[in-house]
Amino acid sequence: MSQAVKILDFGLAKIKSGELLGSFIEAQTTGLMGSPYYMAPEQWADDEPTPSADIYSLGVMFYQMVAGDVPFKGSSIPAIMKKHISDPAPTLAQGGLNVAPALELAVAHSLNKKPEDRTPTVEAFVEELTFAIHPGGFTHSLGARTLPVSSLTVRTRPAQSQVYVDNIPVGRTHESGDLLLEGLQSGNHHLRVTHDGFQDWQSDVICDGRPVEIVAELQGGSGEGHATVILDRPPAGQKTLVSLTPEQASTHPDMAQTVLDRPPSRFPVTIDQSQPPQSQPYLDPTQKKSSKGLLLGITGALAVLVIGAAAVVAAYMLGFIGGPKPGSANTTGTPAPSPAATAAPISAELVAIPGGAFKMGRDDGRPNEQPAHAVSVGAFKMDRTEVTNAEYYQFIKDTGYRPFPLDWVNDQPLAAAMKMPVRFVDIDDISAFAAWRSKRDRVTYRLPTEAEWEFAARNGAKDNVYPWGDTYDPKCAVLDRESTEPEAVGSHSCPDDWGVVDLIGNVFEWTGSPAALYPGSKGSMVAPKDKEPRYMIRGGAAYYKSEGPAAVNSVLRADVPASKRDKELGFRLVTL
Repeated sequence: MSQAVKILDFGLAKIKSGELLGSFIEAQTTGLMGSPYYMAPEQWADDEPTPSADIYSLGVMFYQMVAGDVPFKGSSIPAIMKKHISDPAPTLAQGGLNVAPALELAVAHSLNKKPEDRTPTVEAFVEELTFAIHPGGFTHSLGARTLPVSSLTVRTRPAQSQVYVDNIPVGRTHESGDLLLEGLQSGNHHLRVTHDGFQDWQSDVICDGRPVEIVAELQGGSGEGHATVILDRPPAGQKTLVSLTPEQASTHPDMAQTVLDRPPSRFPVTIDQSQPPQSQPYLDPTQKKSSKGLLLGITGALAVLVIGAAAVVAAYMLGFIGGPKPGSANTTGTPAPSPAATAAPISAELVAIPGGAFKMGRDDGRPNEQPAHAVSVGAFKMDRTEVTNAEYYQFIKDTGYRPFPLDWVNDQPLAAAMKMPVRFVDIDDISAFAAWRSKRDRVTYRLPTEAEWEFAARNGAKDNVYPWGDTYDPKCAVLDRESTEPEAVGSHSCPDDWGVVDLIGNVFEWTGSPAALYPGSKGSMVAPKDKEPRYMIRGGAAYYKSEGPAAVNSVLRADVPASKRDKELGFRLVTL
C-alpha cells in the first residue's frame, strides 16, 4: 500500500450532487463550493478559482496543523465569511505558540487577503516552510523558481526590545541588542520595535535576497527613534547608508527608494532631515502664486548652503583640512581598515596527503550517498583550512576583482571576520582566486574533486565516519549552532590523520566535481535550470545538525548551481 495511489476528499463531488450539506455550502443554492473554514476571500465573491486560492487553503491547513485550530471561526457561515474577507489572520504567537519568526512570516504570506500579495506558488510555499525549519538549508528537490530570501539583522538600543515584522511579533533582541531574522521574502516589510518607557520605532525595509542590517535607536519621552539602514548595493556588494526618522520612513518611502536607485558612490550616502515632514510649514494651494518668490529665494539659499557644505565635507574627507584621511574611520560608523587587512601576504598552508584507494559513499547512507564503491586518488596537497576573508581580501586588493562577498562592509571584511572562511563566492569567483594564487605561488591550484575531499575526510582506507574517527565529538566541529554564522577557521576542529581541519561543519565547501550520482545509485539529482552546470558541495555548515536524518558526516553530499553565492558556502584549494 505504500506505493498505491490514494484518492482523498470527495467533498466537492458530494456538494455538487447535493448529498452533503451541514458545514459545507450548498452549491445548488449559493453557487459557491468549498468548506467555509478553508475558503480564500476571493472565493466568497464567486470569482473564478485560481491556484492562489489553493495556496490560501494550504495556509489555513498548515495553521491548523501547528495551532490545533483554524484561524477563522464563527457561529454561522456569514460570520466566517466576514472574517475571511476583512479580518487580519491571527498569528501563531497570539495563540500562545512560540515558533521561529520565519515560520510566522511564511504562514502569514500564504494568508494574505489579496491573491497578488500571497505566496505565488505551492513550490514557493514549500520552500518558505523548508527555510523556516532549516534556515539556509540547500533544497535538492524543488524545481520551481522562487523569490530569493534575505537575512535581516536588527540591532536595537536599548537591548531586549520587542521586534515586529509586518505586525507579527518575531522575538526580542538579545542582551547584545542583536536579533538575526532569516528567511524573509523579497519585497517591502514594515518593522516596528517597542520597549517599555520608550517611543515605538517604525520603519520600512526592502529585502532583495541579500543581507540587510538595521540599527533602531528608541527615544524616551516624546522623542523619535532614529534608524540606520545598511543595504547591499548591486552588483559589487557596496553599501548605502540611509538615515531616516521613523516618521520620515513611513510617510516618505519614496525617499528611501530614491537612494536605493542611485548609482553606487565612493562613500556611503546619508540622508538625515532634522525635521519630520509634518513640522514643515503648510502651504495652502491658494497661496502658491504669492509665495513663489519666497520659495525660490529659500531654495537658492539652501542650494548655496548645500554646495558649500559638500565642499567642506569633501575637503575634510580628503584630508585637506583637519579630519580623517581617506580610508580611516568616519562618522557614519564605517569600520576602518583592520590591521589584518593591510598585513603581509598570507601564504597558503598546505598539507600533503598520499594517494590511495578507499570506499567512497556508503550502502546505508542517504540515496545520493549510495552505493559504496572503490575509488583511487593520486597524491595531492590540500589547504589546511578553508580560505579566509583575509586572504580573499588580499586577492581583491591585488586584482580589483568584483563582486565583493555580500557580508563585507564598505568593500572589505569586518575586522572580527578576517579569520572566518570567506563566503558568498561562486565557481567563477573561486576560479579567479585560484588563478591569482597560482600565479603568486607558481603552482597550479584548483578545487578538490569529490573523491579527494572524501578521501581526506575519511582518512583514506580507514573509511572513518568523521575526520577524527567514527564517533561524533561536539568539540571537533562547528555544528548544531543557532545561526548560520561561522567561526574562525581551526578554532573548533579536530584534524584528520594528515592535519586538515574544518572538513566537517562551519561552512559547506565547493568541490570541482560536476553533479552526478554514483554508479548504480537509485537516488536522483536536481535537473539543471537554463542548462547551468551544478557542482557537488561537502562538509555541512554551522546550522546543520550532528544527529537525525540529515546528520552531517564525511559522506554527506549535495549539489548546487555553479552561480550560487550563499552564506553557508566556502571553499579550500588543492594542488599536486
